[in-house]
Amino acid sequence: MLTSALADIGDLRHEVQDSNFNADEYLESFIQRNMGLTRGNGSGDGAQLMNLADSKRNGNLNDASKGRACFDPERLLQSFNDLFDSLVMMNKKFGDKFAQAEAALVKTEKQTVKNLTERLEQTEQNMIQVENFEKDVSDLARRIYTLSDSINAVSEPQERLKEARKILTHFMELNQDSVQEFTFPELTKPRKTIEDFQQAASTILRLYRIAKDMGTAEDKIYSKARDRIFELYSQLQNDLINLFINAHRERPIDLTTMKRAALVLQNFPAGQSQCVANFIQRSADTINIQTFSGPSYSYQSSTIDIFQSIDHLCDVTWKLIEDIFPSPDAIMEKFLLYVIQEKLQVYVKQKLEGKGQQEGRESYLRDLYELSKKAKALESKLMEKYKQFRFDKAMRAVFEPYISSYVQTECNFLRGRCGGMVQQYYDAIFSEWNLVKPLGPIQVLSEKKDFFNVMAAKTIPSTISDFLKENPAISVENKILSESLALNILHELRQSASRASALAPEDQQAGCLFHLGQVVITQVLLIHVDYGLEIGINILPPLEPKSEPSTQFFGLIHQSTVMHNLTVRQLEESLKGLSRYTLQQQKFREQIREARERLERKCSIGMEHCLNSAMNWIHVLLQQQRKTEYAETRHSFATTNTARKIAQYFTKIVRQIEVSVDGANRQNVFLEMGFQFHREIFDRLQELPYTSDGVMILICDVNEYRECVRSMKVYSVVEIFDQLLSLCNLLVAQPENLLEMCGKVFAMVKQKEPITAFLRLRSDFRTASEFVRSYL
Repeated sequence: MLTSALADIGDLRHEVQDSNFNADEYLESFIQRNMGLTRGNGSGDGAQLMNLADSKRNGNLNDASKGRACFDPERLLQSFNDLFDSLVMMNKKFGDKFAQAEAALVKTEKQTVKNLTERLEQTEQNMIQVENFEKDVSDLARRIYTLSDSINAVSEPQERLKEARKILTHFMELNQDSVQEFTFPELTKPRKTIEDFQQAASTILRLYRIAKDMGTAEDKIYSKARDRIFELYSQLQNDLINLFINAHRERPIDLTTMKRAALVLQNFPAGQSQCVANFIQRSADTINIQTFSGPSYSYQSSTIDIFQSIDHLCDVTWKLIEDIFPSPDAIMEKFLLYVIQEKLQVYVKQKLEGKGQQEGRESYLRDLYELSKKAKALESKLMEKYKQFRFDKAMRAVFEPYISSYVQTECNFLRGRCGGMVQQYYDAIFSEWNLVKPLGPIQVLSEKKDFFNVMAAKTIPSTISDFLKENPAISVENKILSESLALNILHELRQSASRASALAPEDQQAGCLFHLGQVVITQVLLIHVDYGLEIGINILPPLEPKSEPSTQFFGLIHQSTVMHNLTVRQLEESLKGLSRYTLQQQKFREQIREARERLERKCSIGMEHCLNSAMNWIHVLLQQQRKTEYAETRHSFATTNTARKIAQYFTKIVRQIEVSVDGANRQNVFLEMGFQFHREIFDRLQELPYTSDGVMILICDVNEYRECVRSMKVYSVVEIFDQLLSLCNLLVAQPENLLEMCGKVFAMVKQKEPITAFLRLRSDFRTASEFVRSYL
């Protein structure tokens, strides 16, 4: 049993070391091993122990169950005691090991702290030694510096004395009558390298300062030396310039030589300026203006223009300037100014000069706009790259001569272009119809108080009107008013307004946009559309027509409305820049309002005349109807030919008005037209006799009239025709039912007079009146 317990304690030692150790599971397996129990199907170990106990009490254990399992509590208790003893032993063993490990850890910590303390003390000593060493080094450096100053104090005067002796020797040799061989030959020996130039420059510059500072007395004594020094100075300066230029001409460019020559030339102000000017000119001359301004060149279609070339040239030149010159910013600024003034300005001048006529002005304005737009784009690029440079004034100066007169040029051009287009349009009409053109320019007509009086002087509208009256068969559709002409004028406005927004000076922009809009209002609305309506009024049909009157004026109303709306919309879109200027915007809207009211007055006059003529024609058609048409005996009831003809004509007028007039104006026209139509029908019905069969025909006719007015969708008009149909029913009602029907009709018409008028139309009025005396 002890051996078994020791085996179990070995297993326990291994399981405890596992991170997933579970005490309950271990005890369960321990019981199974020591009692010989196994898991049954669906039964736990506890169930097996209970079954074994019950069987033992009942004495029913058979051989098979005895062989399979036998529950021995004493054995189980002994196993647990052995296990407990083993656990106590293991606990003691592990406790001893833990105490030993903890003692070792404490010892190790003490030793580690001791070692760290010793190292800290050693480090502090090292730091003190380093500080002492730094003090020694500083003291040594101070001594070396002092010694160097002492040496320099001795050597520098000697060097200066040597240099002074050398300069004095040069000066005295240069002051001789004839110059012999120099003691120091650097002044006259051939200079092949940049070092030779630098050595000569060092000597000549000192001599030059001496010669320049001489007074009048010394000037006479040493005049030979002075003149020769100036000559040497000038010769060396020219040689350095030539050296720089030749290095610039080489391919590839000799940047090293150019840089060193430029460095030496800093001491030669005139030479440096000449060198910089030559560099700038030679760099800028890579742009050939003739290439971009020749007769075969078009900057609008070319992929590379002068502006792109300038941008690219600036990038390339800036890299050279940075590599060559000691002060690149000043050189680059001069280069930019030179390119703008000598290249761009000359190019712009060549493109814009010599364009004075109308066609030339169009090309001039288009070129000015394109050049200005490209120049602004170039300026933005350059400003982004070279923020430290100021060349905006130079860019403005390029276009200043043209911008100062731009507004007047633009307004004159648009006025001439639009006036020419209108003139050309009417010239084509006069040529097509072989008419004699009236004298005088095309201008706004003065408004007449009486539109139907003959004009004293011949104008374009009166001349065309007279021709159309003599030739009524000619169609005036798209002749009197031309939408394409308006679109062409508005296209010119968009281009002019776009140019004005970009080119007009800020203080003149509002006035320029206002005048451009004024030109278009005048040419499109106050001349072309007004002329068309004037012609339409002059050829209106007579008020008492003998044949079906013309309705061409309805088409003119539609065209004028479309052209007015189109013009106003395009004006507002093209001149939206006016929104920033309240005063000009108010004046502009006032002009549009006045033009609209002028056109509306003419449209109203023509519309009223056409409607009156149409109603009079309906009156003629009604008068042509036989008086006995409703007094005859009929075997069938159908709409009369007169009613169908009138309904067709009325529907035709309604359709034309629907197309020509919109909004509230259409409802007002329909309302007036419906009331007049009703009055014509009502008055005619009062003149005719009726029979019972004829009344049924009358009801069919009135119903036909009612159906055609329904298309106007005006409630009050439909209502009065419903009332008219109800009044017609009074003609066929039985006398004994007449009073009741009159009451129903009165509820609709709210008046007795119409009821009385229709009651008197009854053939049996004398007998039937006894029943409706209250309505007579």
